Amino acid sequence: MDLRSGIDGREFQPFYQPVVDFPTGELLGFECLARWAHPRRGLLGPDSFIPLAEDKGYIGDLSDALLASAVDDARAWPQHLRFSINVSPVQLQDADLPLRLLRRLHEGGIEPHRLTVELTESRPVADMAMARRVVTTLREAGIKVVLDDFGSGSASLLSLHHLPFDGLKVDRSFLVALDSENGRTIIRTVVDLARSLGMSTVIEGIETEEQFAGLQGMGFDRAQGFLFGRPMPASAAARLIATRGLKRLGAR
Repeated sequence: MDLRSGIDGREFQPFYQPVVDFPTGELLGFECLARWAHPRRGLLGPDSFIPLAEDKGYIGDLSDALLASAVDDARAWPQHLRFSINVSPVQLQDADLPLRLLRRLHEGGIEPHRLTVELTESRPVADMAMARRVVTTLREAGIKVVLDDFGSGSASLLSLHHLPFDGLKVDRSFLVALDSENGRTIIRTVVDLARSLGMSTVIEGIETEEQFAGLQGMGFDRAQGFLFGRPMPASAAARLIATRGLKRLGAR
């Protein structure tokens, strides 16, 4: 009941985490991360409500509410800045998903190429043929589609085989592999795999200068993590944009 009333009452809001160009640290855009400003429990992270939203059939409405807020915020940003939203495998079973996303972008005056959809792997894809049609339609409309948290679950390679992605977001768990030569070889292999499939790469979870330095030369296109900025409300994202997104935003 709280979840339904929270969606209707606009209690859910996007927090924005910077995404930067890997070689230069230039700000390229933000990932929109869901937060619930619960009237009694305070600010809640997605782990406390996304599984419930999926189980109860509210994930589509929740996603639409977050996108509406993100579109309102992104309209004030420089046009070159992109933003991404997370989509559940449950939503890939909805043939109307591309139309709803495009309608929301059109109403907000946002070009489709500024939006990236990140497919999370919170659960298996039930109908891969339907999911492929949805992903293909999104890409044909100009929306980028990225496989999120690649390497964190057993379904990643299956999804990569069946669905046409524009990019891979490599899970933060790979960062522990920087401590060994074998681990670094595995990271390079993942980047080479993406490149051979014509996909871009994002490495997430970078928290230290040492991690950032250890990833140099491995071929990643973009980076994300606390080193460059923690998830922040729209007002803080606007201030960050005003500073022109200085390199290593978190290292001050």
